[in-house]
Amino acid sequence: MKILSPISRKEEVEPLVEAGAGELYCGIVPRLWSDRYGVSDTLNRREGYGANFSSFADLQYAIQLAHKRNVPVFVTINGLYTREQYPLIREIVEKLISIKVDGLIIADLGLLLTLERTKFPGEIHMGTGGTAFNSRTISFYKELGASRIILDRHLTIGEIKDISQKSSSII
Repeated sequence: MKILSPISRKEEVEPLVEAGAGELYCGIVPRLWSDRYGVSDTLNRREGYGANFSSFADLQYAIQLAHKRNVPVFVTINGLYTREQYPLIREIVEKLISIKVDGLIIADLGLLLTLERTKFPGEIHMGTGGTAFNSRTISFYKELGASRIILDRHLTIGEIKDISQKSSSII
């Protein structure tokens, strides 16, 4: 089992890894997004500027620190988007690839299809916003390229057990 811990500042990486975090995740609201959409139409479900990196430079430094300790970093782009937002999201994803992000946590089915079609080189995790409440949904997302499915926190232990018995190890 690995502990997946959230970060919002580069200074959090080392203490969290020292405390046992085996994976890190974060959000980013770059200026090119906030200038167009503000903070109310967020790029992810980590609300507000304080919960997110605001610059690719700081995020890149955090990724470098984590990678020195062999800890992967995943970025949340897990909102639900309109057609007009996709070109900017693709631009942001290209920048994330260039700074060596290990993968994305997403929720939008259209984004999953886009990432698969464009051969995104990292892991694609379908987050809780993807609402996977049964093994069929998990199989569906896996067929579309998701490498991990994050189950909803509202599932009971029995439901999680049932899903995990009927699904592979991508949960």
